[in-house]
Amino acid sequence: MRVLFIGGTRFVGRAMAGAALQRGHAVTLLHRAETGSPALDSAEHLRADRDEDLSVLTGREFDATIDVCAYVPRQVRTLAEALDGHGGQHVLVSTMSVYADTDAAGLDERSPLVELDDPTTEDVTGETYGGLKVLCERQASSSYDDALTIVRPTYVIGPHDHTGRFTWWVRRIARGGDVLAPGPWDAPIQVVDARDLAEWTLDLAEKRVSGAYNAITPAPPFGFETCSTPRCALSHQPAPSCTGWTRTGWATRARRTRRCHCGPKGNTSGPWPPTQPRRSPAASLPGR
Repeated sequence: MRVLFIGGTRFVGRAMAGAALQRGHAVTLLHRAETGSPALDSAEHLRADRDEDLSVLTGREFDATIDVCAYVPRQVRTLAEALDGHGGQHVLVSTMSVYADTDAAGLDERSPLVELDDPTTEDVTGETYGGLKVLCERQASSSYDDALTIVRPTYVIGPHDHTGRFTWWVRRIARGGDVLAPGPWDAPIQVVDARDLAEWTLDLAEKRVSGAYNAITPAPPFGFETCSTPRCALSHQPAPSCTGWTRTGWATRARRTRRCHCGPKGNTSGPWPPTQPRRSPAASLPGR
Protein backbone atom coordinates (compact mmCIF):
# COMPACT_ATOMS: atom_id res chain seq x y z
CA MET A 1 0.00 0.00 0.00
CA ARG A 2 1.27 3.50 -0.83
CA VAL A 3 0.97 5.53 2.37
CA LEU A 4 1.57 9.26 2.67
CA PHE A 5 2.31 10.65 6.11
CA ILE A 6 1.93 14.36 6.76
CA GLY A 7 4.54 14.73 9.47
CA GLY A 8 5.48 11.24 10.59
CA THR A 9 8.95 11.97 11.92
CA ARG A 10 8.28 12.55 15.63
CA PHE A 11 6.72 10.40 18.35
CA VAL A 12 3.20 9.37 17.21
CA GLY A 13 3.90 9.85 13.51
CA ARG A 14 7.30 8.18 13.80
CA ALA A 15 5.71 5.11 15.39
CA MET A 16 3.10 4.95 12.63
CA ALA A 17 5.60 5.43 9.80
CA GLY A 18 7.93 2.84 11.31
CA ALA A 19 5.10 0.33 11.66
CA ALA A 20 4.03 0.95 8.05
CA LEU A 21 7.57 0.23 6.85
CA GLN A 22 7.63 -2.94 8.94
CA ARG A 23 4.46 -4.07 7.18
CA GLY A 24 6.12 -3.60 3.81
CA HIS A 25 4.16 -0.53 2.71
CA ALA A 26 5.65 2.09 0.40
CA VAL A 27 5.93 5.04 2.78
CA THR A 28 6.23 8.69 1.82
CA LEU A 29 6.88 11.30 4.51
CA LEU A 30 6.11 14.96 3.94
CA HIS A 31 7.96 17.07 6.51
CA ARG A 32 9.99 20.23 6.94
CA ALA A 33 13.24 19.21 8.65
CA GLU A 34 15.67 16.31 8.89
CA THR A 35 14.25 13.29 10.67
CA GLY A 36 17.33 12.24 12.63
CA SER A 37 15.98 8.68 12.56
CA PRO A 38 17.83 6.00 10.56
CA ALA A 39 14.75 3.77 11.02
CA LEU A 40 12.93 5.99 8.51
CA ASP A 41 15.74 6.13 5.91
CA SER A 42 13.98 3.62 3.63
CA ALA A 43 10.96 5.89 3.29
CA GLU A 44 10.60 8.49 0.56
CA HIS A 45 11.05 11.98 1.99
CA LEU A 46 9.33 15.04 0.56
CA ARG A 47 10.54 18.30 2.08
CA ALA A 48 7.79 20.90 2.27
CA ASP A 49 6.04 23.25 4.69
CA ARG A 50 2.33 22.47 4.70
CA ASP A 51 1.62 26.08 5.66
CA GLU A 52 3.31 27.42 2.54
CA ASP A 53 3.60 25.14 -0.50
CA LEU A 54 2.31 21.61 -1.11
CA SER A 55 3.09 21.50 -4.83
CA VAL A 56 5.38 18.48 -4.25
CA LEU A 57 2.16 16.44 -4.09
CA THR A 58 1.04 17.46 -7.57
CA GLY A 59 0.51 14.41 -9.78
CA ARG A 60 1.12 11.96 -6.91
CA GLU A 61 -1.31 9.22 -5.89
CA PHE A 62 -1.58 7.26 -2.64
CA ASP A 63 -3.75 4.50 -1.23
CA ALA A 64 -3.91 6.17 2.18
CA THR A 65 -2.93 9.49 3.73
CA ILE A 66 -2.31 9.78 7.47
CA ASP A 67 -2.21 13.33 8.80
CA VAL A 68 -0.64 13.53 12.25
CA CYS A 69 0.03 17.27 12.42
CA ALA A 70 -3.11 19.20 11.49
CA TYR A 71 -3.87 21.80 14.14
CA VAL A 72 -6.08 24.30 12.30
CA PRO A 73 -8.80 23.66 9.67
CA ARG A 74 -6.97 25.66 7.01
CA GLN A 75 -4.22 23.01 7.02
CA VAL A 76 -6.80 20.28 6.42
CA ARG A 77 -8.42 22.20 3.57
CA THR A 78 -5.17 23.05 1.74
CA LEU A 79 -3.95 19.45 2.00
CA ALA A 80 -7.20 18.19 0.48
CA GLU A 81 -6.82 20.70 -2.35
CA ALA A 82 -3.22 19.59 -2.98
CA LEU A 83 -4.16 15.89 -3.03
CA ASP A 84 -7.11 16.63 -5.30
CA GLY A 85 -8.80 13.30 -4.66
CA HIS A 86 -5.65 11.19 -5.05
CA GLY A 87 -4.83 10.61 -1.37
CA GLY A 88 -6.86 7.42 -0.87
CA GLN A 89 -8.37 6.71 2.55
CA HIS A 90 -7.73 9.77 4.70
CA VAL A 91 -6.81 9.29 8.36
CA LEU A 92 -6.89 12.37 10.57
CA VAL A 93 -5.18 11.96 13.93
CA SER A 94 -7.25 14.11 16.26
CA THR A 95 -7.48 14.02 20.07
CA MET A 96 -9.78 13.19 22.99
CA SER A 97 -9.58 16.91 23.78
CA VAL A 98 -12.36 17.46 21.24
CA TYR A 99 -14.93 16.53 23.89
CA ALA A 100 -16.69 19.29 25.79
CA ASP A 101 -16.38 17.56 29.17
CA THR A 102 -13.18 15.54 29.37
CA ASP A 103 -13.63 15.03 33.12
CA ALA A 104 -16.81 12.97 32.66
CA ALA A 105 -16.58 9.18 32.86
CA GLY A 106 -17.91 7.06 30.02
CA LEU A 107 -17.13 9.36 27.10
CA ASP A 108 -17.82 7.83 23.71
CA GLU A 109 -17.76 9.05 20.14
CA ARG A 110 -21.28 10.46 20.48
CA SER A 111 -20.39 12.75 23.40
CA PRO A 112 -20.76 16.54 22.86
CA LEU A 113 -17.80 18.31 21.31
CA VAL A 114 -16.21 21.53 22.46
CA GLU A 115 -17.05 24.75 20.61
CA LEU A 116 -14.68 27.70 20.26
CA ASP A 117 -15.84 31.20 21.14
CA ASP A 118 -13.84 32.42 18.13
CA PRO A 119 -13.83 29.79 15.36
CA THR A 120 -11.56 31.99 13.21
CA THR A 121 -8.58 31.83 15.57
CA GLU A 122 -5.41 29.98 14.61
CA ASP A 123 -3.76 30.56 17.95
CA VAL A 124 -3.12 27.04 19.29
CA THR A 125 -3.13 27.08 23.10
CA GLY A 126 -4.25 24.80 25.89
CA GLU A 127 -7.64 26.52 25.71
CA THR A 128 -8.13 26.39 21.91
CA TYR A 129 -6.41 23.09 21.06
CA GLY A 130 -9.48 20.86 21.41
CA GLY A 131 -11.84 23.28 19.66
CA LEU A 132 -9.46 23.70 16.74
CA LYS A 133 -9.23 19.92 16.41
CA VAL A 134 -13.04 19.81 16.23
CA LEU A 135 -12.89 22.28 13.33
CA CYS A 136 -10.18 20.17 11.68
CA GLU A 137 -12.47 17.14 11.91
CA ARG A 138 -15.37 19.05 10.38
CA GLN A 139 -13.21 20.34 7.54
CA ALA A 140 -11.94 16.81 6.91
CA SER A 141 -15.53 15.50 6.82
CA SER A 142 -16.38 18.13 4.24
CA SER A 143 -13.27 17.38 2.16
CA TYR A 144 -13.20 13.57 2.25
CA ASP A 145 -16.80 12.51 2.97
CA ASP A 146 -16.94 8.73 3.56
CA ALA A 147 -13.24 8.17 2.78
CA LEU A 148 -12.32 9.54 6.21
CA THR A 149 -11.10 7.92 9.42
CA ILE A 150 -10.79 10.08 12.54
CA VAL A 151 -8.63 8.75 15.37
CA ARG A 152 -8.98 10.42 18.77
CA PRO A 153 -6.13 9.31 21.06
CA THR A 154 -6.01 9.95 24.78
CA TYR A 155 -2.62 10.58 26.46
CA VAL A 156 -0.01 8.89 24.25
CA ILE A 157 3.08 7.38 25.85
CA GLY A 158 5.97 5.33 24.50
CA PRO A 159 9.38 5.60 22.82
CA HIS A 160 10.64 8.88 21.37
CA ASP A 161 8.17 11.00 23.34
CA HIS A 162 9.57 14.51 22.91
CA THR A 163 6.89 16.04 25.16
CA GLY A 164 8.32 14.48 28.34
CA ARG A 165 4.86 14.34 29.92
CA PHE A 166 5.35 10.75 31.06
CA THR A 167 9.11 10.17 30.88
CA TRP A 168 9.85 13.22 33.02
CA TRP A 169 8.23 11.50 36.00
CA VAL A 170 10.32 8.36 35.54
CA ARG A 171 13.52 10.41 35.48
CA ARG A 172 12.42 12.58 38.40
CA ILE A 173 11.50 9.63 40.61
CA ALA A 174 14.83 7.99 39.76
CA ARG A 175 16.57 10.97 41.38
CA GLY A 176 14.87 10.20 44.71
CA GLY A 177 13.64 12.62 47.35
CA ASP A 178 10.37 14.51 47.62
CA VAL A 179 8.34 14.66 44.41
CA LEU A 180 5.76 17.38 43.89
CA ALA A 181 3.05 15.89 41.70
CA PRO A 182 -0.23 17.15 40.18
CA GLY A 183 -3.37 16.27 42.07
CA PRO A 184 -5.70 14.95 43.06
CA TRP A 185 -3.83 11.68 43.46
CA ASP A 186 -6.77 9.52 42.35
CA ALA A 187 -7.84 11.58 39.31
CA PRO A 188 -8.47 8.93 36.63
CA ILE A 189 -6.38 8.81 33.48
CA GLN A 190 -6.21 6.46 30.49
CA VAL A 191 -3.24 6.23 28.15
CA VAL A 192 -2.32 4.49 24.90
CA ASP A 193 1.12 3.34 23.79
CA ALA A 194 2.27 4.97 20.55
CA ARG A 195 3.18 1.55 19.13
CA ASP A 196 -0.27 0.12 19.81
CA LEU A 197 -1.85 3.26 18.39
CA ALA A 198 0.29 2.91 15.25
CA GLU A 199 -0.68 -0.70 14.56
CA TRP A 200 -4.37 -0.03 15.17
CA THR A 201 -4.40 3.09 12.99
CA LEU A 202 -2.75 1.21 10.14
CA ASP A 203 -5.37 -1.54 10.47
CA LEU A 204 -8.08 1.09 10.04
CA ALA A 205 -6.35 2.58 6.99
CA GLU A 206 -5.74 -0.79 5.34
CA LYS A 207 -9.36 -1.86 5.82
CA ARG A 208 -10.67 1.60 4.84
CA VAL A 209 -12.73 1.84 8.01
CA SER A 210 -14.57 5.16 8.06
CA GLY A 211 -15.84 7.10 11.07
CA ALA A 212 -14.50 8.57 14.31
CA TYR A 213 -12.92 6.35 16.97
CA ASN A 214 -11.49 6.95 20.44
CA ALA A 215 -8.03 5.43 20.90
CA ILE A 216 -7.53 4.33 24.52
CA THR A 217 -6.37 1.30 26.45
CA PRO A 218 -9.10 -1.24 27.22
CA ALA A 219 -8.07 -1.45 30.90
CA PRO A 220 -9.99 0.64 33.48
CA PRO A 221 -8.65 4.13 34.21
CA PHE A 222 -6.04 4.48 36.93
CA GLY A 223 -4.88 7.38 39.07
CA PHE A 224 -1.53 9.11 39.00
CA GLU A 225 -0.57 7.40 42.25
CA THR A 226 -1.31 3.97 40.78
CA CYS A 227 1.31 4.42 38.07
CA SER A 228 3.87 6.12 40.35
CA THR A 229 4.60 2.94 42.32
CA PRO A 230 5.76 0.91 39.28
CA ARG A 231 7.77 3.95 38.17
CA CYS A 232 9.57 3.79 41.49
CA ALA A 233 10.22 0.07 41.01
CA LEU A 234 11.60 0.61 37.51
CA SER A 235 13.78 3.41 38.86
CA HIS A 236 15.06 1.15 41.69
CA GLN A 237 13.51 3.45 44.28
CA PRO A 238 11.22 2.53 47.19
CA ALA A 239 7.51 3.06 46.65
CA PRO A 240 6.26 6.52 47.71
CA SER A 241 5.92 6.76 51.48
CA CYS A 242 3.23 9.40 51.10
CA THR A 243 0.93 9.42 48.11
CA GLY A 244 -0.37 12.97 48.07
CA TRP A 245 -0.60 15.67 45.48
CA THR A 246 -1.13 19.36 44.91
CA ARG A 247 -4.58 20.83 44.48
CA THR A 248 -5.40 22.42 41.14
CA GLY A 249 -4.23 26.04 41.20
CA TRP A 250 -1.99 25.47 44.21
CA ALA A 251 0.58 28.02 43.05
CA THR A 252 -1.88 30.91 43.02
CA ARG A 253 -4.05 29.93 45.97
CA ALA A 254 -1.22 28.83 48.27
CA ARG A 255 -3.08 25.67 49.24
CA ARG A 256 -1.43 23.06 51.42
CA THR A 257 0.05 20.16 49.47
CA ARG A 258 1.02 16.58 50.02
CA ARG A 259 4.29 15.17 48.78
CA CYS A 260 5.31 11.89 47.23
CA HIS A 261 8.63 10.63 48.60
CA CYS A 262 10.92 8.20 46.80
CA GLY A 263 14.38 7.33 48.05
CA PRO A 264 16.27 7.35 51.33
CA LYS A 265 15.27 10.72 52.78
CA GLY A 266 12.66 9.47 55.23
CA ASN A 267 8.92 9.53 55.67
CA THR A 268 6.93 12.59 54.68
CA SER A 269 3.58 11.41 56.01
CA GLY A 270 1.48 13.86 57.95
CA PRO A 271 -2.03 15.17 58.65
CA TRP A 272 -2.86 16.31 55.15
CA PRO A 273 -6.26 17.76 54.22
CA PRO A 274 -8.46 15.75 51.85
CA THR A 275 -8.71 16.79 48.22
CA GLN A 276 -11.77 16.86 46.00
CA PRO A 277 -11.79 15.24 42.56
CA ARG A 278 -10.50 17.97 40.30
CA ARG A 279 -8.87 18.01 36.93
CA SER A 280 -5.07 17.90 36.92
CA PRO A 281 -3.40 21.02 35.45
CA ALA A 282 -1.53 18.71 33.08
CA ALA A 283 -4.84 17.57 31.59
CA SER A 284 -5.21 20.83 29.68
CA LEU A 285 -1.97 20.45 27.73
CA PRO A 286 -2.05 19.56 24.02
CA GLY A 287 -1.61 15.91 23.28
CA ARG A 288 1.33 15.83 20.87
